[in-house]
Amino acid sequence: MAERKQKSKKAVEAVVEPKRQKKNETNSHEQAEVPYNLLEQLEQVQQEVGELDEKYAEEIIELEKRINKLKEPHFKRRSDILRKIDLFWKTVLIHHPTMRNLLTASDMDALDALQDITIEDHNESTGFKLLLHFKPNPYFTDAVLWKDYTFDDEMIPSATASGINWKPGKNFTQTSKKVESKKGKRTHEEMEVTSFFSLFTEGDPLLDDSEIADIFRTDIYPDPVKYYFGDVDSDDDALLAEMQQEDDDEDDDNEDDEGHDEEDADE
Repeated sequence: MAERKQKSKKAVEAVVEPKRQKKNETNSHEQAEVPYNLLEQLEQVQQEVGELDEKYAEEIIELEKRINKLKEPHFKRRSDILRKIDLFWKTVLIHHPTMRNLLTASDMDALDALQDITIEDHNESTGFKLLLHFKPNPYFTDAVLWKDYTFDDEMIPSATASGINWKPGKNFTQTSKKVESKKGKRTHEEMEVTSFFSLFTEGDPLLDDSEIADIFRTDIYPDPVKYYFGDVDSDDDALLAEMQQEDDDEDDDNEDDEGHDEEDADE
């Protein structure tokens, strides 16, 4: 406590002394001189308010954990219902104003297999684990893809991911770019593609983890029903058409690449 008072006194002096030196130089409004003991009392009161704010934030976090624990059986009942509704979670993501902008045409196809989304809160730290549950599909062998978020004291997240076990030739988060060497020989270079599924790869540089974490934890997971029944505005139809066109263009490019590869083999 003595150390804290000493720091407070130094902080007050750092503010008051320069003002005293400049007092006589002020041509407009002159600030009245305040007794030092009043400034010290003011600083002490403000410090106490700050300590209460910190206590409030800590208690809010604990309250949220307790409430989320009470919600768990209700979320379990909800999951049992939602698994019987075909394409429920895919529809929710399409209708969400932020998430839908992450979805490519390939994402849309893979999300046909999405059965459920669940969240597990950390018991000993501030954070949670996001889990997406899939039925067997043509793209990857994983039944569950997950992303684990841990938050530090300033609520800045760090994340680890499950990774994805892709089936041969099905990794649509990467694309091949034709590269021509100095000798004129064509080769292919793998490049990352912005995709919703990139969220589940380690160290993904294409997505903002803090934004995605907040969207799932505080918006999508607590009440997905409002997005399932949300009206799809005219922009959504254009978006879906654009994604389909991009997918068709990618197929055309792949066919062209295969043709060039056959020519190179013949040579």
